[in-house]
Amino acid sequence: MYLFVYGTLKHGFRNDRLLCNSKFIGEFSVPGFKMLSLRGFPGLIKSEQNNRILGEIYNIDDVTLSRCDCLEGYKPNEHKSSMYIRENLRVISEVGAWDCWVYLWNGSTDYPIIEDGIWR
Repeated sequence: MYLFVYGTLKHGFRNDRLLCNSKFIGEFSVPGFKMLSLRGFPGLIKSEQNNRILGEIYNIDDVTLSRCDCLEGYKPNEHKSSMYIRENLRVISEVGAWDCWVYLWNGSTDYPIIEDGIWR
């Protein structure tokens, strides 16, 4: 299975250790989201605008997905109390297509927008 990451799980950021045993597929840009700055980490929300988010895709196993769920505060049967919701995202590029999991912010949207869609 695949995971699209766009913040602290990306290579070189503080939580990338969770993906150290996963295969890096590549860096990709996806449309249809806004990136919020949540004071120390980002969150994605769906958007009708043509904003693009830069992220990375990894091929992960069930154990890694479970660890990422824990980090992201995702509770599969408790969406109302989950910090993030995990949804399926289809990433298509000139080199291939992947059905990936992605974590979407499940809280207030009253945060600054990162206009270029790149978490630094």
